[in-house]
Amino acid sequence: MPNADRQKRFEEALSPAVYGAAWRFGCRLADCREDAEDLLQEALATAFARFDQLRDPLRFTPWLLAIVRRCHLMKLRERSRRPRQVDVMREPVAEPDAPGFSGEVRAALAGLPERQRTLLALVYAEELSQVEAAQVLGVSPAGVRMQLTRARRALRRAIERQWAEDADPRSVRVPKRGE
Repeated sequence: MPNADRQKRFEEALSPAVYGAAWRFGCRLADCREDAEDLLQEALATAFARFDQLRDPLRFTPWLLAIVRRCHLMKLRERSRRPRQVDVMREPVAEPDAPGFSGEVRAALAGLPERQRTLLALVYAEELSQVEAAQVLGVSPAGVRMQLTRARRALRRAIERQWAEDADPRSVRVPKRGE
């Protein structure tokens, strides 16, 4: 396919909604804004270079999000091989303007393993189907259903722990006998 035609088709597939989903997903994966920007730039360059490999144009969003995830994992592997550096000037990633999670849920999510956080973000924040989430994560839809059940259970427990910690024992009314 000629390069100009491929570029036009890529730009058509990369609608503002798809770009926004990729940006929000990158922000959820990255530690800071600069890393999220680098991650998205690398993922878009990779997606453009491999655009001819996309089998079904209707599956562009999960295909792109899978590339964002793979780029993130490659950066993590690369970072683990280098000595750790501390950069105090890095700007943390602000929650992207998009449907997402409340502050209470975000706090509970922070305590979950990365794989569970990613799965919950894909299904609930990005509103991907379980089949699409399976494509992004490279697992079977049955695996996603099982992992999603475990992730929901872990999230529920984390929120219940928060509620228990936040509960003021003085505000709890103990019923009297016979009530």
